[in-house]
Amino acid sequence: MKTILILLIFFSIIALPAFGELTEADLNEIRLIVKDEVKSKITASEKRMKEHINTQIESVDKRLSLVTTLIIGLIALIVLAVGIPQILMALRSRKDDTLQKQIETLN
Repeated sequence: MKTILILLIFFSIIALPAFGELTEADLNEIRLIVKDEVKSKITASEKRMKEHINTQIESVDKRLSLVTTLIIGLIALIVLAVGIPQILMALRSRKDDTLQKQIETLN
């Protein structure tokens, strides 16, 4: 029982300085430390946000260039698919015209 009483008194004596109050200078120092930490966190967050936005913009640019290339390729394919048969038909009609003229000159 004596050891418990001695330990209780010892711990009470140790805990007494914990009830001390902060002075205005202590509070100002704490405010400065907190303000500096907040500023550093904000600048770090802004830097990460800018890097993320730049990365997103670059990826969107890459996608747009890919889509543009794909559209140009499809347009070229459509032009070829429509143009080649038209050219072949025009060449055939010229042959037919020359043959028709030859037939008329022979008659």
